Amino acid sequence: MFALKNSVVSLFFICLVVLVLLFPHPTLSTKEPAWAIVIGLKGYAMHSFFDGKNLYTCGYNYRYVGDKYEPAPFIAKYDIVEEKLEWYKVIEDVRGWAYSVLLKKGKVIIAGFSAPGNGFLICLSENGDFLWGYMTPNCLYGLLDLGDEILAYGSGQVILFKENGEIVKSLFFEVKNSLREWVPVDFKSIEYVDGKFYAVGYQFSLVSTKKWSFDGHLVCLDKDLNPLWNKGFGIENVGDHYMAISYYNDYLYVGGFDEKGNMVLMKLNTNGNPVLAKYINYRGKGSIVAIHVIDNNIYVVGNMGKQKADSSDIMVLNVNEGLQVLKTYTIGGSLGDFCFKSAGTANGIIVSGKTYSWSLNKSSTESYPVIVYWPLEFVGKIGWKNVNWEPIVVGEGYELKTVLLSNITVFKLQIRHTNIKYDKHEFKLVEQNPITVLAKTETIPTTITSPPTPKNTTTLPYATIVLLMLAGAIAYFTIKYKLKEEAHARA
Repeated sequence: MFALKNSVVSLFFICLVVLVLLFPHPTLSTKEPAWAIVIGLKGYAMHSFFDGKNLYTCGYNYRYVGDKYEPAPFIAKYDIVEEKLEWYKVIEDVRGWAYSVLLKKGKVIIAGFSAPGNGFLICLSENGDFLWGYMTPNCLYGLLDLGDEILAYGSGQVILFKENGEIVKSLFFEVKNSLREWVPVDFKSIEYVDGKFYAVGYQFSLVSTKKWSFDGHLVCLDKDLNPLWNKGFGIENVGDHYMAISYYNDYLYVGGFDEKGNMVLMKLNTNGNPVLAKYINYRGKGSIVAIHVIDNNIYVVGNMGKQKADSSDIMVLNVNEGLQVLKTYTIGGSLGDFCFKSAGTANGIIVSGKTYSWSLNKSSTESYPVIVYWPLEFVGKIGWKNVNWEPIVVGEGYELKTVLLSNITVFKLQIRHTNIKYDKHEFKLVEQNPITVLAKTETIPTTITSPPTPKNTTTLPYATIVLLMLAGAIAYFTIKYKLKEEAHARA
Protein backbone atom coordinates (compact mmCIF):
# COMPACT_ATOMS: atom_id res chain seq x y z
CA MET A 1 0.00 0.00 0.00
CA PHE A 2 2.81 2.37 0.92
CA ALA A 3 4.63 1.68 -2.38
CA LEU A 4 1.42 2.28 -4.34
CA LYS A 5 0.85 5.65 -2.70
CA ASN A 6 4.45 6.64 -3.39
CA SER A 7 3.99 5.68 -7.06
CA VAL A 8 0.81 7.77 -7.29
CA VAL A 9 2.58 10.80 -5.85
CA SER A 10 5.55 10.40 -8.20
CA LEU A 11 3.29 9.93 -11.24
CA PHE A 12 1.29 13.06 -10.33
CA PHE A 13 4.43 15.16 -10.02
CA ILE A 14 5.93 13.85 -13.30
CA CYS A 15 2.68 14.59 -15.17
CA LEU A 16 2.67 18.12 -13.79
CA VAL A 17 6.24 18.74 -14.97
CA VAL A 18 5.44 17.36 -18.43
CA LEU A 19 2.35 19.61 -18.61
CA VAL A 20 4.44 22.70 -17.89
CA LEU A 21 7.11 21.78 -20.42
CA LEU A 22 4.66 21.01 -23.22
CA PHE A 23 2.52 24.14 -23.00
CA PRO A 24 3.99 27.29 -24.55
CA HIS A 25 4.75 30.16 -22.24
CA PRO A 26 6.58 33.46 -22.62
CA THR A 27 10.13 33.98 -21.47
CA LEU A 28 11.87 37.25 -20.70
CA SER A 29 14.88 38.50 -22.63
CA THR A 30 16.91 41.71 -22.48
CA LYS A 31 17.24 43.68 -25.68
CA GLU A 32 20.38 45.73 -26.29
CA PRO A 33 20.04 49.50 -25.95
CA ALA A 34 20.30 51.75 -28.98
CA TRP A 35 22.98 54.43 -28.73
CA ALA A 36 24.68 57.17 -30.71
CA ILE A 37 27.67 59.52 -30.48
CA VAL A 38 28.31 62.95 -31.95
CA ILE A 39 31.94 64.10 -32.03
CA GLY A 40 32.38 67.81 -31.38
CA LEU A 41 34.78 68.53 -34.23
CA LYS A 42 33.24 69.34 -37.62
CA GLY A 43 33.66 66.52 -40.09
CA TYR A 44 32.51 63.06 -41.08
CA ALA A 45 32.61 59.56 -39.53
CA MET A 46 33.28 57.08 -42.34
CA HIS A 47 33.48 53.67 -40.67
CA SER A 48 33.35 52.07 -37.21
CA PHE A 49 34.22 48.80 -35.50
CA PHE A 50 32.59 47.70 -32.22
CA ASP A 51 33.96 44.93 -29.99
CA GLY A 52 31.02 44.90 -27.56
CA LYS A 53 32.57 47.46 -25.23
CA ASN A 54 34.76 49.84 -27.21
CA LEU A 55 33.86 51.68 -30.39
CA TYR A 56 36.70 52.36 -32.85
CA THR A 57 35.73 54.96 -35.42
CA CYS A 58 37.49 56.84 -38.20
CA GLY A 59 36.81 59.62 -40.68
CA TYR A 60 38.03 63.18 -41.13
CA ASN A 61 37.75 66.65 -39.62
CA TYR A 62 37.42 69.89 -41.53
CA ARG A 63 40.76 71.69 -41.44
CA TYR A 64 41.78 74.95 -43.07
CA VAL A 65 45.36 76.13 -43.47
CA GLY A 66 44.88 79.79 -44.36
CA ASP A 67 42.23 79.70 -47.08
CA LYS A 68 43.21 76.18 -48.17
CA TYR A 69 40.95 73.28 -47.23
CA GLU A 70 42.99 70.33 -45.94
CA PRO A 71 40.81 67.61 -44.35
CA ALA A 72 42.54 65.76 -41.50
CA PRO A 73 41.95 62.00 -40.98
CA PHE A 74 41.09 60.93 -37.42
CA ILE A 75 40.88 57.67 -35.46
CA ALA A 76 39.13 57.47 -32.09
CA LYS A 77 38.34 54.96 -29.35
CA TYR A 78 35.22 55.44 -27.23
CA ASP A 79 34.21 53.24 -24.27
CA ILE A 80 30.46 52.73 -24.61
CA VAL A 81 30.14 51.01 -21.20
CA GLU A 82 32.00 53.72 -19.27
CA GLU A 83 30.65 56.43 -21.59
CA LYS A 84 33.98 58.16 -22.15
CA LEU A 85 36.41 58.98 -24.94
CA GLU A 86 39.60 56.94 -24.47
CA TRP A 87 41.65 58.70 -27.14
CA TYR A 88 41.34 60.70 -30.34
CA LYS A 89 44.21 60.88 -32.84
CA VAL A 90 44.56 63.06 -35.93
CA ILE A 91 47.01 62.09 -38.71
CA GLU A 92 48.76 65.44 -38.93
CA ASP A 93 50.84 64.90 -42.07
CA VAL A 94 48.02 63.57 -44.29
CA ARG A 95 45.49 65.62 -46.24
CA GLY A 96 42.61 63.22 -46.77
CA TRP A 97 40.36 60.89 -44.81
CA ALA A 98 40.28 57.49 -43.10
CA TYR A 99 37.88 55.14 -44.90
CA SER A 100 37.98 51.96 -42.82
CA VAL A 101 39.00 50.66 -39.36
CA LEU A 102 39.51 47.12 -38.01
CA LEU A 103 40.57 45.74 -34.62
CA LYS A 104 42.84 42.73 -35.03
CA LYS A 105 44.68 40.93 -32.19
CA GLY A 106 44.88 44.07 -30.08
CA LYS A 107 45.93 46.29 -32.99
CA VAL A 108 43.88 49.03 -34.65
CA ILE A 109 44.28 49.00 -38.46
CA ILE A 110 43.20 52.04 -40.53
CA ALA A 111 43.04 52.45 -44.32
CA GLY A 112 42.31 55.62 -46.25
CA PHE A 113 43.05 58.32 -48.80
CA SER A 114 45.89 60.83 -48.94
CA ALA A 115 45.70 63.71 -51.44
CA PRO A 116 46.36 64.12 -54.26
CA GLY A 117 45.88 60.45 -55.20
CA ASN A 118 47.60 58.16 -52.71
CA GLY A 119 46.41 55.91 -49.93
CA PHE A 120 47.64 54.95 -46.48
CA LEU A 121 47.68 51.94 -44.20
CA ILE A 122 48.35 52.59 -40.49
CA CYS A 123 48.50 50.41 -37.39
CA LEU A 124 48.03 51.68 -33.81
CA SER A 125 48.02 49.91 -30.48
CA GLU A 126 44.79 49.72 -28.46
CA ASN A 127 46.16 52.70 -26.52
CA GLY A 128 46.47 54.75 -29.69
CA ASP A 129 50.26 54.55 -30.08
CA PHE A 130 51.68 54.44 -33.62
CA LEU A 131 53.20 51.04 -34.53
CA TRP A 132 53.73 51.00 -38.31
CA GLY A 133 52.40 52.47 -41.55
CA TYR A 134 52.59 52.52 -45.35
CA MET A 135 51.90 55.17 -47.96
CA THR A 136 50.34 53.40 -50.95
CA PRO A 137 50.16 54.47 -54.63
CA ASN A 138 46.34 54.60 -54.68
CA CYS A 139 43.44 55.18 -52.31
CA LEU A 140 42.34 52.35 -49.97
CA TYR A 141 38.62 51.96 -49.23
CA GLY A 142 38.25 48.93 -46.99
CA LEU A 143 39.67 46.16 -44.80
CA LEU A 144 38.63 42.51 -44.70
CA ASP A 145 39.57 40.19 -41.82
CA LEU A 146 40.64 36.79 -43.20
CA GLY A 147 41.73 35.17 -39.93
CA ASP A 148 45.52 34.91 -40.12
CA GLU A 149 45.76 37.79 -42.59
CA ILE A 150 44.01 41.03 -43.56
CA LEU A 151 43.07 42.29 -47.02
CA ALA A 152 43.17 46.01 -47.76
CA TYR A 153 41.52 47.09 -51.01
CA GLY A 154 40.80 50.24 -52.96
CA SER A 155 41.38 51.99 -56.26
CA GLY A 156 43.04 49.32 -58.37
CA GLN A 157 44.99 47.70 -55.57
CA VAL A 158 44.68 44.87 -53.07
CA ILE A 159 47.17 44.29 -50.26
CA LEU A 160 47.36 41.06 -48.28
CA PHE A 161 49.22 41.63 -44.98
CA LYS A 162 49.60 40.56 -41.35
CA GLU A 163 48.82 42.65 -38.28
CA ASN A 164 52.55 43.07 -37.59
CA GLY A 165 52.93 44.97 -40.88
CA GLU A 166 54.38 42.16 -43.00
CA ILE A 167 53.16 42.44 -46.62
CA VAL A 168 52.29 39.00 -48.02
CA LYS A 169 51.19 40.13 -51.49
CA SER A 170 50.35 43.43 -53.17
CA LEU A 171 48.78 43.71 -56.62
CA PHE A 172 47.46 46.42 -58.91
CA PHE A 173 44.53 45.58 -61.23
CA GLU A 174 43.33 47.27 -64.42
CA VAL A 175 40.33 46.65 -66.66
CA LYS A 176 39.83 47.56 -70.32
CA ASN A 177 36.70 49.66 -70.82
CA SER A 178 34.47 50.11 -73.87
CA LEU A 179 36.70 52.97 -75.08
CA ARG A 180 39.66 50.54 -75.20
CA GLU A 181 41.36 52.27 -72.27
CA TRP A 182 42.99 50.52 -69.33
CA VAL A 183 41.58 51.95 -66.07
CA PRO A 184 41.98 50.86 -62.41
CA VAL A 185 39.55 48.25 -61.09
CA ASP A 186 37.70 50.13 -58.36
CA PHE A 187 37.31 47.75 -55.40
CA LYS A 188 34.52 49.29 -53.27
CA SER A 189 33.49 46.19 -51.31
CA ILE A 190 34.77 42.60 -51.15
CA GLU A 191 33.23 39.35 -49.91
CA TYR A 192 35.22 36.12 -49.36
CA VAL A 193 33.24 32.93 -50.06
CA ASP A 194 34.52 29.34 -50.38
CA GLY A 195 38.07 30.25 -51.34
CA LYS A 196 37.12 33.06 -53.73
CA PHE A 197 37.02 36.85 -53.47
CA TYR A 198 34.05 38.65 -55.03
CA ALA A 199 34.69 42.38 -55.43
CA VAL A 200 32.19 44.99 -56.55
CA GLY A 201 32.75 48.58 -57.65
CA TYR A 202 32.27 50.91 -60.57
CA GLN A 203 34.29 52.58 -63.29
CA PHE A 204 33.47 54.76 -66.28
CA SER A 205 32.53 53.36 -69.71
CA LEU A 206 32.54 49.64 -68.91
CA VAL A 207 29.18 49.07 -70.59
CA SER A 208 28.29 52.62 -71.59
CA THR A 209 29.85 54.39 -74.54
CA LYS A 210 29.78 57.84 -72.96
CA LYS A 211 33.13 58.95 -71.52
CA TRP A 212 32.03 59.71 -67.93
CA SER A 213 29.05 57.39 -67.55
CA PHE A 214 29.79 54.93 -64.75
CA ASP A 215 28.93 51.21 -64.80
CA GLY A 216 29.28 48.46 -62.23
CA HIS A 217 31.70 45.56 -62.27
CA LEU A 218 32.08 42.30 -60.38
CA VAL A 219 35.53 40.74 -60.15
CA CYS A 220 36.26 37.19 -59.01
CA LEU A 221 39.73 36.35 -57.63
CA ASP A 222 41.00 33.02 -56.36
CA LYS A 223 42.41 32.62 -52.83
CA ASP A 224 45.85 33.70 -54.10
CA LEU A 225 44.35 36.89 -55.61
CA ASN A 226 44.69 35.70 -59.20
CA PRO A 227 41.82 37.02 -61.39
CA LEU A 228 39.34 34.38 -62.58
CA TRP A 229 36.90 36.70 -64.38
CA ASN A 230 35.59 40.26 -64.45
CA LYS A 231 32.13 41.31 -65.61
CA GLY A 232 30.76 44.77 -66.25
CA PHE A 233 27.05 45.44 -65.86
CA GLY A 234 24.62 48.33 -65.94
CA ILE A 235 22.12 50.27 -67.99
CA GLU A 236 23.90 52.00 -70.84
CA ASN A 237 24.63 55.70 -70.32
CA VAL A 238 22.59 55.95 -67.09
CA GLY A 239 25.46 56.11 -64.58
CA ASP A 240 25.51 53.37 -61.91
CA HIS A 241 27.57 53.43 -58.71
CA TYR A 242 27.84 50.07 -56.95
CA MET A 243 29.07 50.27 -53.35
CA ALA A 244 28.12 47.07 -51.51
CA ILE A 245 28.18 43.29 -51.77
CA SER A 246 27.09 40.44 -49.50
CA TYR A 247 26.60 36.68 -49.87
CA TYR A 248 23.60 34.65 -48.77
CA ASN A 249 22.25 31.22 -49.66
CA ASP A 250 24.38 30.67 -52.81
CA TYR A 251 23.79 34.16 -54.25
CA LEU A 252 25.53 37.54 -54.24
CA TYR A 253 23.58 40.69 -53.37
CA VAL A 254 24.93 43.95 -54.79
CA GLY A 255 23.70 47.47 -54.07
CA GLY A 256 24.32 51.06 -55.08
CA PHE A 257 22.59 53.99 -56.78
CA ASP A 258 22.32 55.75 -60.12
CA GLU A 259 22.74 59.38 -61.09
CA LYS A 260 18.94 59.91 -61.07
CA GLY A 261 18.64 59.14 -57.35
CA ASN A 262 17.37 55.56 -57.64
CA MET A 263 18.63 52.89 -55.28
CA VAL A 264 19.79 49.85 -57.27
CA LEU A 265 19.65 46.35 -55.77
CA MET A 266 20.77 43.23 -57.66
CA LYS A 267 20.92 39.50 -57.07
CA LEU A 268 23.61 37.61 -59.00
CA ASN A 269 24.80 34.03 -59.08
CA THR A 270 28.42 33.24 -58.24
CA ASN A 271 29.30 33.26 -61.95
CA GLY A 272 28.52 36.98 -62.03
CA ASN A 273 25.26 36.75 -63.97
CA PRO A 274 22.29 38.86 -62.80
CA VAL A 275 19.28 36.86 -61.61
CA LEU A 276 17.13 39.78 -60.47
CA ALA A 277 17.51 43.57 -60.37
CA LYS A 278 15.29 46.34 -59.00
CA TYR A 279 15.15 50.08 -58.68
CA ILE A 280 13.99 51.26 -55.25
CA ASN A 281 12.81 54.85 -55.13
CA TYR A 282 11.58 57.30 -52.50
CA ARG A 283 10.97 60.83 -53.77
CA GLY A 284 13.84 60.54 -56.21
CA LYS A 285 16.57 60.52 -53.58
CA GLY A 286 18.33 57.47 -52.22
CA SER A 287 21.50 55.38 -52.10
CA ILE A 288 22.66 51.97 -50.89
CA VAL A 289 26.06 51.87 -49.17
CA ALA A 290 26.11 48.47 -47.42
CA ILE A 291 24.36 45.08 -47.26
CA HIS A 292 24.46 42.82 -44.19
CA VAL A 293 23.15 39.31 -43.57
CA ILE A 294 22.26 38.89 -39.89
CA ASP A 295 20.43 35.85 -38.51
CA ASN A 296 19.26 34.80 -42.01
CA ASN A 297 17.85 38.26 -42.75
CA ILE A 298 19.12 40.62 -45.47
CA TYR A 299 19.50 44.26 -44.39
CA VAL A 300 20.22 47.02 -46.89
CA VAL A 301 21.71 50.22 -45.43
CA GLY A 302 21.88 53.62 -47.06
CA ASN A 303 20.17 56.98 -47.27
CA MET A 304 16.65 58.06 -48.14
CA GLY A 305 15.44 61.54 -49.11
CA LYS A 306 13.10 63.60 -46.94
CA GLN A 307 10.43 66.09 -47.99
CA LYS A 308 12.83 68.95 -47.31
CA ALA A 309 15.18 69.64 -50.22
CA ASP A 310 18.78 68.40 -49.91
CA SER A 311 18.00 66.54 -46.69
CA SER A 312 18.02 62.82 -45.92
CA ASP A 313 17.64 60.21 -43.22
CA ILE A 314 19.74 57.12 -42.65
CA MET A 315 17.80 54.14 -43.98
CA VAL A 316 17.66 50.39 -43.25
CA LEU A 317 15.62 48.04 -45.44
CA ASN A 318 14.82 44.44 -44.58
CA VAL A 319 14.44 42.58 -47.90
CA ASN A 320 13.86 38.95 -48.86
CA GLU A 321 15.67 36.82 -51.44
CA GLY A 322 13.28 38.05 -54.11
CA LEU A 323 14.40 41.65 -53.37
CA GLN A 324 10.97 42.46 -51.96
CA VAL A 325 11.09 45.18 -49.28
CA LEU A 326 9.61 43.71 -46.09
CA LYS A 327 10.30 46.57 -43.67
CA THR A 328 11.62 50.11 -43.97
CA TYR A 329 13.32 51.99 -41.11
CA THR A 330 14.64 55.55 -41.02
CA ILE A 331 17.07 57.00 -38.48
CA GLY A 332 17.51 60.74 -38.18
CA GLY A 333 16.60 64.19 -36.92
CA SER A 334 15.02 67.38 -38.14
CA LEU A 335 17.66 68.73 -40.53
CA GLY A 336 19.43 65.85 -42.24
CA ASP A 337 21.69 62.91 -41.53
CA PHE A 338 23.80 60.79 -43.85
CA CYS A 339 25.39 57.33 -43.66
CA PHE A 340 28.67 56.69 -45.45
CA LYS A 341 29.29 53.10 -44.36
CA SER A 342 27.96 50.59 -41.85
CA ALA A 343 29.09 47.48 -39.99
CA GLY A 344 26.93 44.53 -38.96
CA THR A 345 27.04 42.97 -35.48
CA ALA A 346 25.31 39.88 -34.08
CA ASN A 347 22.22 41.86 -33.04
CA GLY A 348 22.33 45.17 -34.88
CA ILE A 349 23.99 47.58 -37.29
CA ILE A 350 26.44 50.42 -36.64
CA VAL A 351 26.13 53.30 -39.10
CA SER A 352 28.80 55.99 -39.49
CA GLY A 353 28.24 59.31 -41.18
CA LYS A 354 27.52 62.97 -40.63
CA THR A 355 24.73 64.99 -39.04
CA TYR A 356 23.30 68.45 -39.51
CA SER A 357 20.54 67.82 -36.95
CA TRP A 358 22.71 67.84 -33.82
CA SER A 359 25.31 70.57 -33.83
CA LEU A 360 27.55 71.99 -31.12
CA ASN A 361 27.49 75.29 -32.97
CA LYS A 362 23.97 76.46 -33.86
CA SER A 363 25.27 79.10 -36.25
CA SER A 364 27.30 76.56 -38.27
CA THR A 365 25.94 74.96 -41.45
CA GLU A 366 28.68 72.31 -41.48
CA SER A 367 28.25 68.71 -40.35
CA TYR A 368 29.55 66.77 -37.36
CA PRO A 369 30.60 63.08 -37.24
CA VAL A 370 27.83 60.80 -35.97
CA ILE A 371 27.80 57.06 -35.18
CA VAL A 372 24.54 55.25 -34.40
CA TYR A 373 24.01 51.70 -33.13
CA TRP A 374 20.63 50.36 -34.25
CA PRO A 375 19.47 47.11 -32.58
CA LEU A 376 17.54 45.03 -35.08
CA GLU A 377 13.90 46.11 -35.45
CA PHE A 378 14.23 48.92 -32.88
CA VAL A 379 11.65 51.69 -33.34
CA GLY A 380 11.41 54.69 -31.04
CA LYS A 381 13.50 57.57 -29.73
CA ILE A 382 17.12 57.71 -28.56
CA GLY A 383 17.60 60.55 -26.09
CA TRP A 384 20.80 62.62 -25.94
CA LYS A 385 22.67 63.39 -22.75
CA ASN A 386 22.50 66.99 -23.98
CA VAL A 387 18.95 67.80 -22.86
CA ASN A 388 18.74 70.71 -25.29
CA TRP A 389 18.90 68.35 -28.27
CA GLU A 390 15.88 66.71 -29.82
CA PRO A 391 16.14 62.88 -29.72
CA ILE A 392 17.05 60.65 -32.63
CA VAL A 393 13.84 59.31 -34.13
CA VAL A 394 13.75 55.78 -35.55
CA GLY A 395 10.61 55.34 -37.66
CA GLU A 396 9.12 52.44 -39.56
CA GLY A 397 6.77 51.89 -42.48
CA TYR A 398 7.44 53.99 -45.55
CA GLU A 399 5.98 53.37 -48.99
CA LEU A 400 8.79 52.68 -51.45
CA LYS A 401 8.36 52.36 -55.19
CA THR A 402 10.14 49.36 -56.75
CA VAL A 403 10.67 48.78 -60.45
CA LEU A 404 11.90 45.51 -61.95
CA LEU A 405 14.90 46.02 -64.23
CA SER A 406 15.12 43.85 -67.33
CA ASN A 407 17.51 45.90 -69.46
CA ILE A 408 20.75 45.19 -67.57
CA THR A 409 23.66 44.70 -69.96
CA VAL A 410 26.49 42.34 -68.95
CA PHE A 411 29.92 42.24 -70.61
CA LYS A 412 32.90 40.05 -69.86
CA LEU A 413 35.87 42.38 -69.43
CA GLN A 414 39.61 42.02 -69.88
CA ILE A 415 41.62 42.35 -66.69
CA ARG A 416 45.35 42.48 -65.96
CA HIS A 417 47.46 42.86 -62.85
CA THR A 418 51.01 43.65 -61.75
CA ASN A 419 52.95 43.44 -58.52
CA ILE A 420 53.62 46.67 -56.62
CA LYS A 421 56.00 47.49 -53.79
CA TYR A 422 56.36 50.37 -51.35
CA ASP A 423 58.24 51.22 -48.19
CA LYS A 424 57.05 51.81 -44.65
CA HIS A 425 56.17 55.36 -43.70
CA GLU A 426 56.37 57.09 -40.31
CA PHE A 427 53.17 59.06 -39.74
CA LYS A 428 52.75 61.93 -37.30
CA LEU A 429 49.76 61.57 -34.99
CA VAL A 430 48.46 64.37 -32.77
CA GLU A 431 46.29 63.81 -29.69
CA GLN A 432 43.09 65.85 -29.41
CA ASN A 433 40.28 65.88 -26.87
CA PRO A 434 37.01 66.90 -28.54
CA ILE A 435 33.67 67.07 -26.78
CA THR A 436 31.57 63.96 -27.34
CA VAL A 437 27.82 63.72 -26.78
CA LEU A 438 26.18 60.35 -26.13
CA ALA A 439 22.61 59.26 -26.76
CA LYS A 440 21.33 56.02 -25.26
CA THR A 441 18.11 54.15 -24.57
CA GLU A 442 17.64 52.15 -21.42
CA THR A 443 17.95 48.36 -21.60
CA ILE A 444 14.50 47.17 -22.65
CA PRO A 445 12.98 43.98 -21.17
CA THR A 446 11.07 42.32 -24.01
CA THR A 447 8.76 39.32 -24.09
CA ILE A 448 9.76 36.56 -26.47
CA THR A 449 6.99 34.03 -27.07
CA SER A 450 7.36 30.43 -28.08
CA PRO A 451 6.46 29.38 -31.65
CA PRO A 452 2.72 29.49 -32.48
CA THR A 453 0.75 26.58 -31.15
CA PRO A 454 -0.81 24.29 -33.78
CA LYS A 455 -4.57 24.56 -34.23
CA ASN A 456 -6.92 22.35 -32.21
CA THR A 457 -4.65 22.48 -29.18
CA THR A 458 -5.25 24.19 -25.87
CA THR A 459 -2.89 26.66 -24.23
CA LEU A 460 -3.02 27.65 -20.60
CA PRO A 461 -2.23 31.14 -19.31
CA TYR A 462 1.23 31.43 -17.83
CA ALA A 463 -0.15 32.41 -14.39
CA THR A 464 -2.34 29.29 -14.37
CA ILE A 465 0.66 27.10 -15.06
CA VAL A 466 2.63 28.71 -12.23
CA LEU A 467 -0.29 28.13 -9.82
CA LEU A 468 -0.53 24.51 -10.93
CA MET A 469 3.18 24.05 -10.29
CA LEU A 470 2.83 25.57 -6.83
CA ALA A 471 -0.23 23.48 -6.01
CA GLY A 472 1.50 20.35 -7.23
CA ALA A 473 4.56 21.02 -5.09
CA ILE A 474 2.41 21.61 -1.99
CA ALA A 475 0.40 18.44 -2.67
CA TYR A 476 3.56 16.44 -3.23
CA PHE A 477 5.24 17.43 0.02
CA THR A 478 1.96 17.19 2.04
CA ILE A 479 1.26 13.65 0.88
CA LYS A 480 4.89 12.66 1.32
CA TYR A 481 4.85 14.00 4.89
CA LYS A 482 1.63 12.08 5.72
CA LEU A 483 3.02 8.87 4.25
CA LYS A 484 6.10 9.23 6.42
CA GLU A 485 3.87 9.72 9.50
CA GLU A 486 1.88 6.56 8.66
CA ALA A 487 5.05 4.59 8.20
CA HIS A 488 6.40 5.86 11.51
CA ALA A 489 3.12 4.97 13.28
CA ARG A 490 3.25 1.40 11.92
CA ALA A 491 6.76 1.06 13.18
